[in-house]
Amino acid sequence: MVLGLTNCSDNDPVEQPTPPPPAPSETPFTIDVKDVTATMVTVEVAPLDTKAGYYMDVLSEANFLEAQKSGIDSYLLWMISNLTEQQGLTLEETLKMITSYGNDGFYLTSLKPDMNYYAIAVGINEQGLSTTEVVSVPFRTLPAPESENQIDVTISGPEEGVFTIDVTTTNDDPYVITSYPSKVTEGFSDEEIAAWVISNNMAWGAIDQITFAGNKTLRESGKSGWTYEVIAFGYSAGLATTPAIRKSYTMPESGDPAACTFDMQLEFEDFDMISTVRPSDNSVVYIHDVMEEAYYQAILAQYGSSEEALKANLEAMISSYIAEVGTRAQVVEMITTMGPLHFDMRYKATTEYRQWSVPVDPDGKPAAPFSIGEKFLSPKEVNSTASLSLKSWTCYNGTDLYNLDPEMYKGFKGFAAVAIEVEPSADAAEWWSYIALDDLTDRARVTIINNLLMAPTEKNLTTQLIACYWGTNTIMGVAKDEYGNYGPLLMEVIELSKETATPVPDNFR
Repeated sequence: MVLGLTNCSDNDPVEQPTPPPPAPSETPFTIDVKDVTATMVTVEVAPLDTKAGYYMDVLSEANFLEAQKSGIDSYLLWMISNLTEQQGLTLEETLKMITSYGNDGFYLTSLKPDMNYYAIAVGINEQGLSTTEVVSVPFRTLPAPESENQIDVTISGPEEGVFTIDVTTTNDDPYVITSYPSKVTEGFSDEEIAAWVISNNMAWGAIDQITFAGNKTLRESGKSGWTYEVIAFGYSAGLATTPAIRKSYTMPESGDPAACTFDMQLEFEDFDMISTVRPSDNSVVYIHDVMEEAYYQAILAQYGSSEEALKANLEAMISSYIAEVGTRAQVVEMITTMGPLHFDMRYKATTEYRQWSVPVDPDGKPAAPFSIGEKFLSPKEVNSTASLSLKSWTCYNGTDLYNLDPEMYKGFKGFAAVAIEVEPSADAAEWWSYIALDDLTDRARVTIINNLLMAPTEKNLTTQLIACYWGTNTIMGVAKDEYGNYGPLLMEVIELSKETATPVPDNFR
C-alpha cells in the first residue's frame, strides 16, 4: 500500500505530500552575549570558519541602524580610517589590531544604562571590506542602579598632621570614598566628579580599593598647605548610586621653603642609579630629579643662569607629563613629595649626571631657589660570557586557554599566549627573559637590559607562559655572572597570529 493513493480511481487527483522545509543555512558566527549590567557586557564569538579573519564589536542602536542604512563596508572603512588616524598606525597595523581568528571575545565597561545595543561579527579581508553577512545579537543594558543609602562624612583634626574621616551609612550598600587635592577636582560638578572618580580609578584598576560598605573610619594626611577634597557616593557596577558628598580639609603650612636645604646622594648598582635626597625640613613640599650633565650644560648656555635654566626644565617636565596624565594639578600631585626620598632609575654607562631639588607651591611653581648637586660619572659597562639561549617557543590562542580554565588564565583572554624555554650558561649567576611587542633588534643594548629588569616577571626562570599582543614580538634575554657583569643578549623576533597558533592540548596546564 502506498499512503495517499488508497481508494482512488485513475481519474481522481493525487494529493502530493508536502515537501519538508529547506534545511537552515548555518550562520558564519555564533555570538554569546552575557553578564549584562548597566554599563558592562561580555561578548564571545565562535566563527564557522576558524581560519578566516573577522571583526567583532558592540554598536549602539543608532550606529547599528546607520551601518545597516549605509552598508557595512561603509561603516568598516569609516571606523578603520578613524582608528588609523587616532592611533597613528598604518592600515595594515590597524587591520591586524582589529581582526580576530577562531573563538574570541571581549569585555566592555563603558556602556550606558538602559540603552539598546547590538553585538556584531562580520568577516573582514585585507582591504577592510566585509566577506560575510553581518551577524548581530541585540541586548539592552540594565537601568542605572539606585541606592537609598544615606552617607554622612565627618572630618576632624588634624592631630599630628593627620585628619580623621568618619563615614556613617544607613545600610550596607557599597560606596566609594576617596580624596584628592582640591586643585585636581575643582571645576567638576557633583555628577561629573563621581563619574571622573569612577573612570580614573577604573583606569588604574583601583576602584575596589576605595569601595567600602557600612561605617568606616579613615585617616588622611597630605602635603603642607594644600587643601584636599573628600568625595563619597554610593557605587555599583561602574555607576554612582547616590548623589556625591564633598567635604574639604586643609593641611597645616610648612616651614620656610627658602630655609630648606637638601642633602643629595647618587649611587650606582648594576644598571640602577640610586638617588637619595634628605631635606632639612620634612614639612616642605618639593620636586627632585636627575638629569644628564650634557643636557644641563645645554640649557645653562641657552638661559644664561642655573636658576632660569632649571625653571625652564621644570616647566618642560610638567608639560611632558600633562600629555600623559591629564592636567597640571594631577601632574603636580604626582611629582611632588615631602621628607626623605629614595628612588631607582636606569642610567647610561660612562655618562655624567647631576641632581636637583626645589620647594614648590601647589601649582608646581618654585617657592625657593633651586638646589643643584655635584656631577656624578656612571661606571662603564663590563661584558661577561654569561649567556642565555632559547631552547623552544610555542604560541597558543590565549582565549582558548581562558576557555579551558577561566580562573588560571584570566589574563590571557584576547591575547597570544607564548610558552618559552631558555637555558643559562654554566657561568650565569642570574638571568632574565621576557617578550616585548615589535622588532627590537635595532634597540640599544642598555635599553633591552633595562626593559628586562623592569619587566613583570621573575629572574632565573627557565620556562614561562607570557601574554603577548598578536603580531611582531621579540623574545629577549640576558644573563649576569657572579661579578655583576652582563653577557650577550638573547634576541629572537617572532610572528604571532591566531591562524597559526598551536591548538591547546586538552591536558594543558
